[in-house]
Formats: sequence, structure tokens, C-alpha cells
Amino acid sequence: MAVRLLHSPVSIRPMLPSDSAAIDQLFAAMSPENRYRRFHAAAAKISATMRRHLLDLDGLHRVAFVAEVPDGGGMRAIGIGRYAAVGCGQAELAVAVADDFHRHGVGSALMERTVSAARAAGYRTLQAEVLPENTAAIGLMRAVFPAVTIRRDGYGLRLTVGPVDCTVGGAA
Repeated sequence: MAVRLLHSPVSIRPMLPSDSAAIDQLFAAMSPENRYRRFHAAAAKISATMRRHLLDLDGLHRVAFVAEVPDGGGMRAIGIGRYAAVGCGQAELAVAVADDFHRHGVGSALMERTVSAARAAGYRTLQAEVLPENTAAIGLMRAVFPAVTIRRDGYGLRLTVGPVDCTVGGAA
């Protein structure tokens, strides 16, 4: 899938378990504050455990997409959207975007692609855990899902869309 944002083409493709370089590129393009808002920790570098987690993709229960732009004859990762099954027809959504591509539609495009894949896989309840100060993520969820419910969940907020009744069905 290709979209045009800001005068440069942005390609969105399925992320592969071998896409370690895409994670490194994106992580390097995120400020400590951006990393904290996305990962709930201001790590200076990505841990081996987090890398394995992000690359643990199976095409149904754990799916991710990478947004890329042309860069010096190659492609540079500028965003990643991901969903992971959390049980009972429910999936957790997450999006991360490089600092210099905030507010240019990359997060929205990734969210739409990720939600579409999750819905196609049978997930009816979609949720995201965000920090209260992450107004950009809250705004993105509200833009994509006007009926999102928001509740306090420990130190963060849980944003939920869709039924929470396990009898509804969907992927497990």
C-alpha cells in the first residue's frame, strides 16, 4: 500500500520477523520523550527482549506494518503499527512514528491499516494502553474511533472500541 504524505511517497507494507533494521531505524528517529510515550519507558536503546517481542509476528495473532520513505536509494522506516491478540476476540493496538513525521498522517495511515487487518482476522474489540499525557495517541484513537471509551487503568489509560463480551466471537 502506498500513500502520499507531504510531497514524498510513503509505503506501508507488512512487517516481517526479519525486519530488525526497521525497528532500529524507527527507534533511532524517536526522541526519548516519544519513546517514553510509546513504550512507557525512556530507554536509550531497544533491548533484545523488546526486539524479540516486536518481531514475534505470526500473521494472525501478532501482525505489524511498517511505513517507509525513500532514503538514499533505499527505504527508511518512519513508523510501525501493530496489533497483538490479548484473548477473547480482543487485540491490543500500538503505533509508533518517527519524530519528524508526527502530524503528517503517518500514524493515521498505520492505524487504519492495522485496524483493517485486525478486523479481517476476526478481532472485534480493539484496545490501546496509553499514558494520560499522550494526547496525540488519544486524539488518533478518537479520530479513528469516535465511540472509543477511555478509562483509567493503573498508571495509564485503557482505550477500548467494540464489545467486551467474550460471547461475541472473533479470533482468540
